Amino acid sequence: MTRAASASQRSCERVVSVISLPSVAAWAALVGGALWLVQGVVLIALGGAEPDPRIEAVTFSCGFMALVAAAGIAAWVSSAAKSKPVRAALAVLAALTVPLAVFLGQAAAFALPGSHWLESDAIVLVIALAAIFCGISSLRRRAHLG
Repeated sequence: MTRAASASQRSCERVVSVISLPSVAAWAALVGGALWLVQGVVLIALGGAEPDPRIEAVTFSCGFMALVAAAGIAAWVSSAAKSKPVRAALAVLAALTVPLAVFLGQAAAFALPGSHWLESDAIVLVIALAAIFCGISSLRRRAHLG
């Protein structure tokens, strides 16, 4: 193997180690959490008024998809010792926790007497902050390990 080929292979190995599934899950959690956090802060700052409902729909949907992907990927990685069908089932169940958390949180917020749009946004903000915290923690662990 030539020196150039060896250097190229090492470079590719570094890129692959940076773009591992746990890193993808962590970045997806960060992106999804950041989208929801910014959207929630803007909505609260504007008193619940939407600057543009199309923008809110896109930021919520993109954040939602990123969080669902992060949960599914994280479950897939953490269940590596299991068979592929079991891993797939766990990944799907983990991914379903995001919509379930949103649904149950929204239902609980609106079930309270005198509930307000603010409680609904607070649920999304809590999920966003949890996702950001998990993403940062995962990236820090990976940085210390590798």
